[in-house]
Amino acid sequence: MRGTLWASVGNRTLNSMFTAAHLLGSAWPTLSSPGRTREGGGTVLFEIGRTTVAGRAALTVRGELDLATAPQLAAAAEELMSTSPDGFVIDLSPTQFLDSSGARTLMVLARSAREAGVELHVLVPRGNRPVRLPIDLLDLGTAVPVVAAASEIGTSVAREDSGT
Repeated sequence: MRGTLWASVGNRTLNSMFTAAHLLGSAWPTLSSPGRTREGGGTVLFEIGRTTVAGRAALTVRGELDLATAPQLAAAAEELMSTSPDGFVIDLSPTQFLDSSGARTLMVLARSAREAGVELHVLVPRGNRPVRLPIDLLDLGTAVPVVAAASEIGTSVAREDSGT
């Protein structure tokens, strides 16, 4: 069986070819397994990496932050917050798409961090228009501490760590 699957996502359209072999469990990538690629190469659909931004622990999100992937970001952030950091960053610099589910997850995480006494910053450069546009349209910056550059993040956590 061969066919074409068209799924409309906002103003983008995904055209994926599929065969019966894919339905039977070949190496087709899934969003629940970040970092996997198609057999013979391909791109990562979604990945969360632990990094450091401005001297703080960070979660760097690559790919699309949407209905299917937002729960993975929530789980990773909750796990990071359980280690009781003073602050952390969600870096959306390499993120290619953000929908309302991703925006909602950022709002929920900001509230959870505030309640836990953890300082959270969401890094979204102004040049990342596919992500910055929904943030600006939703006025997300009123509920979530969004910064355009790592230099805008205070260094109070880094100073506490260094003892100065």
